[in-house]
Amino acid sequence: MWAKAPINIMSILRNLSLTLLATSVLGLCLSCGGDEKTDDSNSGTNDTAADTAGDNAADSKPTVDIAKGKAVYMTACVSCHGETGKGDGIAAGALTVKPRDMSDSAWQESVDDAYIAKVFMEGGAAVGKSPLMAAFAALIPDDETKDSLVAYLRSMGK
Repeated sequence: MWAKAPINIMSILRNLSLTLLATSVLGLCLSCGGDEKTDDSNSGTNDTAADTAGDNAADSKPTVDIAKGKAVYMTACVSCHGETGKGDGIAAGALTVKPRDMSDSAWQESVDDAYIAKVFMEGGAAVGKSPLMAAFAALIPDDETKDSLVAYLRSMGK
Protein backbone atom coordinates (compact mmCIF):
# COMPACT_ATOMS: atom_id res chain seq x y z
CA MET A 1 0.00 0.00 0.00
CA TRP A 2 2.28 2.75 1.24
CA ALA A 3 5.82 3.30 0.09
CA LYS A 4 8.34 2.17 2.67
CA ALA A 5 10.80 4.97 1.94
CA PRO A 6 10.49 7.88 4.38
CA ILE A 7 9.36 11.17 2.98
CA ASN A 8 11.67 14.05 3.71
CA ILE A 9 9.26 16.97 3.99
CA MET A 10 12.06 19.52 4.43
CA SER A 11 13.70 18.40 1.19
CA ILE A 12 10.40 18.66 -0.67
CA LEU A 13 9.73 22.12 0.75
CA ARG A 14 13.27 23.29 -0.09
CA ASN A 15 12.90 22.08 -3.68
CA LEU A 16 9.49 23.69 -3.99
CA SER A 17 10.87 26.97 -2.62
CA LEU A 18 13.76 26.89 -5.09
CA THR A 19 11.40 26.20 -7.96
CA LEU A 20 9.16 29.08 -6.92
CA LEU A 21 12.19 31.36 -6.55
CA ALA A 22 13.47 30.42 -10.01
CA THR A 23 10.01 31.03 -11.47
CA SER A 24 9.85 34.46 -9.78
CA VAL A 25 13.29 35.40 -11.07
CA LEU A 26 12.28 34.26 -14.54
CA GLY A 27 9.15 36.42 -14.33
CA LEU A 28 11.27 39.43 -13.40
CA CYS A 29 13.62 38.76 -16.30
CA LEU A 30 10.72 38.53 -18.72
CA SER A 31 9.18 41.75 -17.45
CA CYS A 32 12.36 43.70 -18.23
CA GLY A 33 11.38 43.80 -21.90
CA GLY A 34 14.25 41.70 -23.23
CA ASP A 35 16.34 44.69 -24.34
CA GLU A 36 19.60 42.95 -23.42
CA LYS A 37 22.06 42.61 -26.27
CA THR A 38 23.92 39.36 -26.77
CA ASP A 39 27.44 38.90 -28.07
CA ASP A 40 27.63 36.04 -30.51
CA SER A 41 31.05 36.89 -31.88
CA ASN A 42 32.49 33.71 -30.40
CA SER A 43 30.21 31.31 -32.23
CA GLY A 44 32.44 31.02 -35.29
CA THR A 45 29.47 30.17 -37.47
CA ASN A 46 26.69 32.03 -39.21
CA ASP A 47 24.37 33.39 -36.54
CA THR A 48 21.38 33.06 -38.82
CA ALA A 49 21.07 29.95 -40.94
CA ALA A 50 17.92 29.38 -42.95
CA ASP A 51 16.84 25.94 -44.00
CA THR A 52 17.51 26.21 -47.71
CA ALA A 53 15.93 22.89 -48.69
CA GLY A 54 12.44 24.33 -48.68
CA ASP A 55 12.93 28.05 -49.19
CA ASN A 56 10.46 28.16 -52.07
CA ALA A 57 8.00 25.65 -50.63
CA ALA A 58 4.95 26.78 -48.69
CA ASP A 59 5.74 24.23 -45.98
CA SER A 60 9.37 25.29 -45.45
CA LYS A 61 10.85 24.97 -42.00
CA PRO A 62 11.15 28.05 -39.79
CA THR A 63 14.33 30.10 -39.92
CA VAL A 64 16.90 29.11 -37.31
CA ASP A 65 18.49 32.07 -35.54
CA ILE A 66 21.26 31.12 -33.10
CA ALA A 67 21.16 34.61 -31.54
CA LYS A 68 17.45 34.19 -30.78
CA GLY A 69 18.15 30.77 -29.26
CA LYS A 70 20.92 32.23 -27.12
CA ALA A 71 18.63 35.03 -25.91
CA VAL A 72 16.03 32.50 -24.75
CA TYR A 73 18.75 30.37 -23.14
CA MET A 74 20.18 33.37 -21.27
CA THR A 75 16.71 34.21 -19.97
CA ALA A 76 15.41 30.78 -19.00
CA CYS A 77 18.25 28.28 -18.78
CA VAL A 78 21.46 29.98 -17.65
CA SER A 79 20.57 30.08 -13.94
CA CYS A 80 20.66 26.28 -13.72
CA HIS A 81 22.67 25.14 -16.75
CA GLY A 82 25.30 27.91 -16.65
CA GLU A 83 26.65 30.16 -19.39
CA THR A 84 28.44 27.34 -21.20
CA GLY A 85 25.75 24.71 -20.57
CA LYS A 86 27.81 22.57 -18.21
CA GLY A 87 25.09 22.40 -15.54
CA ASP A 88 26.99 24.78 -13.26
CA GLY A 89 24.64 27.75 -13.10
CA ILE A 90 24.17 29.79 -9.95
CA ALA A 91 21.03 27.85 -8.95
CA ALA A 92 22.53 24.42 -9.71
CA GLY A 93 24.15 24.04 -6.31
CA ALA A 94 20.81 24.25 -4.56
CA LEU A 95 19.20 21.55 -6.69
CA THR A 96 19.06 17.93 -5.58
CA VAL A 97 19.46 16.77 -9.18
CA LYS A 98 22.38 18.31 -11.10
CA PRO A 99 21.21 20.02 -14.30
CA ARG A 100 22.12 18.39 -17.62
CA ASP A 101 25.53 19.22 -19.07
CA MET A 102 24.47 20.48 -22.49
CA SER A 103 28.07 20.52 -23.71
CA ASP A 104 28.43 16.74 -23.31
CA SER A 105 28.89 15.53 -26.89
CA ALA A 106 27.99 11.92 -25.99
CA TRP A 107 24.64 13.08 -24.64
CA GLN A 108 24.14 15.35 -27.65
CA GLU A 109 24.61 12.36 -29.97
CA SER A 110 22.23 10.20 -27.92
CA VAL A 111 19.18 12.47 -28.31
CA ASP A 112 17.34 14.00 -31.24
CA ASP A 113 16.06 17.55 -31.63
CA ALA A 114 12.48 16.54 -30.80
CA TYR A 115 13.62 15.16 -27.42
CA ILE A 116 15.50 18.35 -26.56
CA ALA A 117 12.50 20.49 -27.53
CA LYS A 118 10.13 18.30 -25.50
CA VAL A 119 12.26 18.76 -22.38
CA PHE A 120 12.28 22.56 -22.48
CA MET A 121 8.71 22.85 -23.72
CA GLU A 122 7.10 20.34 -21.32
CA GLY A 123 9.64 19.96 -18.52
CA GLY A 124 11.81 17.12 -17.26
CA ALA A 125 8.92 14.99 -16.04
CA ALA A 126 7.60 14.74 -19.62
CA VAL A 127 10.63 12.59 -20.53
CA GLY A 128 11.03 10.76 -17.23
CA LYS A 129 13.63 13.16 -15.83
CA SER A 130 13.60 15.48 -12.83
CA PRO A 131 10.40 17.47 -12.34
CA LEU A 132 12.63 20.31 -11.11
CA MET A 133 13.33 20.98 -14.80
CA ALA A 134 10.40 23.30 -15.40
CA ALA A 135 8.43 23.61 -18.64
CA PHE A 136 9.19 26.80 -20.56
CA ALA A 137 6.62 26.62 -23.34
CA ALA A 138 5.35 30.08 -22.33
CA LEU A 139 8.70 31.55 -23.47
CA ILE A 140 8.57 29.82 -26.85
CA PRO A 141 6.02 31.70 -28.97
CA ASP A 142 6.63 29.85 -32.26
CA ASP A 143 8.49 27.07 -34.07
CA GLU A 144 11.23 29.48 -35.14
CA THR A 145 12.08 30.24 -31.50
CA LYS A 146 11.88 26.56 -30.54
CA ASP A 147 14.17 25.51 -33.41
CA SER A 148 16.55 28.38 -32.63
CA LEU A 149 16.88 27.28 -29.00
CA VAL A 150 17.51 23.69 -30.06
CA ALA A 151 20.20 24.93 -32.49
CA TYR A 152 21.83 27.00 -29.76
CA LEU A 153 21.82 24.04 -27.38
CA ARG A 154 23.31 21.87 -30.12
CA SER A 155 26.09 24.42 -30.64
CA MET A 156 27.21 23.84 -27.04
CA GLY A 157 28.15 20.25 -27.84
CA LYS A 158 30.67 21.13 -30.53
